[in-house]
Amino acid sequence: MAAALTNPAPAPVPEGIGGSRFVLAGRPLAPGHRLEDTARYDDDAWLLAPALLQRHQAPTRLNFTRAPATFVPTLKDLFAAMLSGKLPLNEPRPKMMSIRRHFTEQLRFTHWVAARPGQPRLADLILDDFAAYALHLHAAVLPSEASREVAQSSVRMLYRYRTVLPGDRLTVDPLDCEDWGNSTRRTRAENTTHRIPEHVMGPLLAWCLRIIDDLAPDILTALDAYRIRRETGRPGWRHIPRPHLSAAWPHLAADEPIGHEDRDAHARFSTFDLARLLQGACYILIAYLSGMRDSEIKHLRRGSTHTLLDGSGHPYRWTITSLAFKGESDPAGTIATWIIGAPAAS
Repeated sequence: MAAALTNPAPAPVPEGIGGSRFVLAGRPLAPGHRLEDTARYDDDAWLLAPALLQRHQAPTRLNFTRAPATFVPTLKDLFAAMLSGKLPLNEPRPKMMSIRRHFTEQLRFTHWVAARPGQPRLADLILDDFAAYALHLHAAVLPSEASREVAQSSVRMLYRYRTVLPGDRLTVDPLDCEDWGNSTRRTRAENTTHRIPEHVMGPLLAWCLRIIDDLAPDILTALDAYRIRRETGRPGWRHIPRPHLSAAWPHLAADEPIGHEDRDAHARFSTFDLARLLQGACYILIAYLSGMRDSEIKHLRRGSTHTLLDGSGHPYRWTITSLAFKGESDPAGTIATWIIGAPAAS
């Protein structure tokens, strides 16, 4: 039998100016951020950027001015608990981007409740209300089952956190509603994302390899030429100069300076269009031949690949090292290694 889960005692929450506590207290902060400069409970908006440790994550905030005024105290208590406050028994500390997603759905739900006849409090809601909200999501707002699952699980946080909410809170479990959360009852091992069909993935992968193997040298040469011309004060080239273009791709570019009227725009791409095409091809190839998630790919650095050789000196396995985040206890990521295909390694 598995051991029962228990929560560690919460760290003391430091007080800010005027007794307004820091909502990111206890969270690891990104380099360059100090706790005393971060959001306080009384602020109208809480900037989450100081606690976003993954470099690819965009700055975001919890803006409580967007919520119905009646529900602002409850939402502040809910998200303060998620961020750094006392958690319900056996409730894990949510990750930062999950908190932002929950906030979006809480805004959607509380605005819907505020528009109900009589403007009920959360404590007034009954199962019929959750059935009505489920129908609202299905019929008018979120046609995707996966999106409705996220919305419903976020709303249920108001019930799961009821023991740490001092004010208005849900008194009934939305899961007791017959029309609520059907998609959330699937097994945890089930993957709801469909595979890309082979007749789509095959040609896509083939073209990515062709772009990388055949066109990449010309694109990189053209970008270097553009950089050199700019650094020396000469006009830059908008398109790949024809001498730098291989014979296999004569229709994709022409030797024209910036500002020249393009009479054949339909027949060629700019240097930067092709650079973006190359970047996308590299991303697809690495993702498909490694199984890495988006955040893991975006934390790759030069020199992260390794080739294993057999006794005869022939390569037989290729690996790549980056940071893994999903399922890891360290929000800053854990060093992990993936086995990849040879084209991705090169």
